[in-house]
Amino acid sequence: KGLYKVYFHQILYIKTSGKKTLIHTCQEDIPSNKPMKQHEQLLSHSSFVRCHASYIVNLRYFQKMEGSSLKLTDGSVLPVSRNRRQLVLARIRDLYG
Repeated sequence: KGLYKVYFHQILYIKTSGKKTLIHTCQEDIPSNKPMKQHEQLLSHSSFVRCHASYIVNLRYFQKMEGSSLKLTDGSVLPVSRNRRQLVLARIRDLYG
């Protein structure tokens, strides 16, 4: 219902629900009609990683990973699928050393 200008560094994570996605930013939640695959391709070169079939997370807001959960600095807790766990850990190591 409008056009939004969203900077990558403002995105905490993106969540999918059916065919729609919701972009969670520092200020607000923005609905999007783009499919998750399109978001993933657009963000693949940066600090974003798909941690679950329903989530893409910005690792710049990573606080800690416990078991199959990823906690962000804003307090959000996102699931990490078993299949994507090693990729998420590798991306965290690449980003933070």
